[in-house]
Amino acid sequence: DMPWAAVLDDTAVDPLTGCRIVTLDVQRRVETGCYYTRRTGMLILAATDGTLNYNRIVPVHQGSTARVSNDFSSMKYGKTDPRFTDDETPIDDWTTAQKDYGFSSTTIDGEEHAHCYGKNGYLKLGDDKGHGADLISPYTNTLRSDSLLMVSFRAVAFTDYMTGARDDNKITVEVLGGGVIRDFAQSEKTTIDLEAGYYDISSEEFPEDMWEGHDFLVFVAGTKANPITANTRVRIICGSLTQNSAVNNRIYLDNFYIRRLQKVEEDYFAENNGSGKDIILGAPFDEEEQE
Repeated sequence: DMPWAAVLDDTAVDPLTGCRIVTLDVQRRVETGCYYTRRTGMLILAATDGTLNYNRIVPVHQGSTARVSNDFSSMKYGKTDPRFTDDETPIDDWTTAQKDYGFSSTTIDGEEHAHCYGKNGYLKLGDDKGHGADLISPYTNTLRSDSLLMVSFRAVAFTDYMTGARDDNKITVEVLGGGVIRDFAQSEKTTIDLEAGYYDISSEEFPEDMWEGHDFLVFVAGTKANPITANTRVRIICGSLTQNSAVNNRIYLDNFYIRRLQKVEEDYFAENNGSGKDIILGAPFDEEEQE
């Protein structure tokens, strides 16, 4: 494999202490799904003047540690094409292995099962009868040591391929069990409302390109009054969790991650202008500019 980073410059800063600045040329990550999970390389330092009789190896990291990660590739229910809605499986009927990932969903009063469905490689929340749905992340003990989190996922709203009619596209992300939405840390607010885009059924590359430009980042912070805990979970809500909604709000979800942010990675929040559409890795990628 080609290295993802190379030494661009090595400049002496202070001849008295021997301090130097090493500048790296780092390749942008281009994996599908705006992938921020940490990768690690090794920078080998050596002195040509004989002052070091051995190489010094320094680890170099890019990205963040994933606390929860699921690309839902284990879902193999029917076709990958979202236009087919009769081949999905409700969360209550998933295999034992799929249930063991720890995701859960709320069953609406009077319904037989939650309206969270496994499709082929992704999920669908909501149905064509006005029922909404939610997806709740697993309990993760390692969160107890974290103060900043970044939640990422892909979300795209349903469009009828025969009529072109569009469902509602509202999404609410809620923090449960400790922590607040970082954008609203002063008010200790634990929810943020978002709007999903729609896939383009007229695209020649549909459905392969249905996720393009539909990645989200939501930032969570622990505060003194509401710290992140081992009970912290993230809930994605689409539509109404009642029996009498007349509006369909079907949302497709994929690539759900919760990542720990350390202080050095805090700039993600500023670079993305806060929570919302991913404009860091979700922005158009020009390979020619990277060569």
